Amino acid sequence: MIMQFQYGMYNTDFPAPIKNKLYILDIDAYTQGLLTFDDIQSRLDKFHDAIEDLFEKVITNELRKVMGVVNED
Repeated sequence: MIMQFQYGMYNTDFPAPIKNKLYILDIDAYTQGLLTFDDIQSRLDKFHDAIEDLFEKVITNELRKVMGVVNED
C-alpha cells in the first residue's frame, strides 16, 4: 500500500488572499500492480482502515475542540 497525505489551507478565491479559513486533509491509499477481483475488496478494507487510523491520529480531541465539534459528555 502506498499512502499519500496532503494538507493545507484551500483558497477558493486564489489568487486573492484567503477569506475563508478552510483546512483540507487529503489522505489517499493505493497500490501498484494487478489485482484479482477477489483481492480488491480486502485491499479496499485495509486501505480504509489505514486511512481512518491516520485520520484519527491527526484529528485529536484537542483539535476537535478548537474546531468546535467536540461535545463534552
